[in-house]
Amino acid sequence: MPLVWRLNPLQLLKDCGYTTYRIREEKIFAQSTLAKLRHEEPIAWSELEKLCQLTGKSPGKLIAFVKNKPSE
Repeated sequence: MPLVWRLNPLQLLKDCGYTTYRIREEKIFAQSTLAKLRHEEPIAWSELEKLCQLTGKSPGKLIAFVKNKPSE
């Protein structure tokens, strides 16, 4: 996929005071979304919007388009 994370989403959340424990306890993100964030995989638009709200970052600061990303 040509979209990649510019920043580590879980580290960014942690820097904003959201530990994975807090995220689970307050049901901020589903467990499946946490797993995707942990592996830096794509998430739903609604989850990206929530991530932007929690961190104060715009989508352009969080994700980037890479034209020729090598296959893994």
